[in-house]
Amino acid sequence: MQLRITARHFDMNGNLKEFTEKNFAKLERYFENIVDCHLILTKDRYQQVAEGTLKVYGTVITAKVATNDMHASVEKLAEKMETQLKRYKEKLKTKDQKKLGRLKAEAGRAAAGGESLEEEE
Repeated sequence: MQLRITARHFDMNGNLKEFTEKNFAKLERYFENIVDCHLILTKDRYQQVAEGTLKVYGTVITAKVATNDMHASVEKLAEKMETQLKRYKEKLKTKDQKKLGRLKAEAGRAAAGGESLEEEE
C-alpha cells in the first residue's frame, strides 16, 4: 500500500508521521487489496481535521474526522476506515465470490510485478 500524507496549515513533525504510518499499516490486516491511501491533515482554528481516501480494487473509501487533537483525529480516522473496509470485504464475500478471487489475483500480480521491478534495479 502506498501511503501519501499531506499537511495543511501546519508543519508535520516526525512523531506524527510515524504515528500515522503505524495506524494505517494496520489496515492491510483487514483487506490486503489496498492500492493507495491518501491522508490530508488540516489544522483549522480550533479543530484538527483528518481526511482519508483509500483506493481499493473495485471502489474508493473516504472518511473525515475532526477533533481537538491531531493524534486523536488520525486514530479515529483509522478506526472509521477499518470499519468501512470490513463492511466492504463482507459485501464482496456475500455478493460475488468470483469477483473477490479475481481481485486477489490482480493484487498478487501487482505485488509480484512491483517486487520484480525492484529486484532488477
